[in-house]
Amino acid sequence: MSELDDQRMKTASDLVEAIRPMLAFKDAAAVAAALAQLEATLWAGMHPALRAELIQKHRNCVRDLIPEIERDLFSKRERPKDWPQ
Repeated sequence: MSELDDQRMKTASDLVEAIRPMLAFKDAAAVAAALAQLEATLWAGMHPALRAELIQKHRNCVRDLIPEIERDLFSKRERPKDWPQ
């Protein structure tokens, strides 16, 4: 990773930690709606010719992060009983 990538990841991690307390224990649908509004604001500010590609890259990133975050999350607390192992 480049120094710029390292800095972006540090900034991203700092943002996540700053936002996390605001979203904790809130209704999941409300959190999803808030995140959708934030994403729409982000994409609206990008050139229309770039949006589709960037949105697809973002979706892929989210999809790739889910298993890693799920492992981390449930290493610290019990997995719900009705979830597959």
